[in-house]
Amino acid sequence: MSQQPEQSGGSTAKWLAIMVVMVAVIIIGIWIYQWLRWIIYGLIALLIVIPLFLNRKWVAKIVTWIRGTYKKHMALGIITTLGAVAAFLPFSAFLVGKTIWENFIVKKKKNNTIAQTQEQLPAELNNTTNNDLLLKADELLTKNIDPKFPPTEQ
Repeated sequence: MSQQPEQSGGSTAKWLAIMVVMVAVIIIGIWIYQWLRWIIYGLIALLIVIPLFLNRKWVAKIVTWIRGTYKKHMALGIITTLGAVAAFLPFSAFLVGKTIWENFIVKKKKNNTIAQTQEQLPAELNNTTNNDLLLKADELLTKNIDPKFPPTEQ
């Protein structure tokens, strides 16, 4: 029998080091994935909550309607509540779209109409500042005061 020299533990040490590095990379990857997931969930929650807050009149009308159905009949109120829970995400998506429409598209239209009305104003009003306009308004108000009545009765 011939004896072969035993290999030093170099190859097993290399494999062990590779495994430790791979486990560390996997753990760090899972940790980063969880942080990103929570950030995305938070952004989605904000995307739902902010339009609900901006359209709180609509939400208040729906809540009072649901309360009214409870006053009519308990079963009707429960069915309405379950329907509201089922319709919550589509309603939130509608509110997001409505908010985007009102804040971006309608504002552009308003800005265009403001620019058009400024073009239609007389040149003397377009070139005046706000203070000048306030002074002119004060002059008009003081001219229209009727001296027969004290200022409290006007």
